[in-house]
Amino acid sequence: IFQEVPRGSLAEKLGLQENDVVLQLNGKAIAGNEDIGRFYQQLNQAGQVRLTGLRGGKALTLIYSIQ
Repeated sequence: IFQEVPRGSLAEKLGLQENDVVLQLNGKAIAGNEDIGRFYQQLNQAGQVRLTGLRGGKALTLIYSIQ
């Protein structure tokens, strides 16, 4: 769960908002805080990132191209 999304942060660029729940990154499950390191590593390596999760209890899909 993203408690805070600082202005100008990568999370903001991805389109995440406060209280969003990220469940998967590029099809791989995000189970908890231990996966956050993997999350950021993939963000730096991938050309395109696909996040799936929940926003306000509804399905959420965000796609971001890293340049």
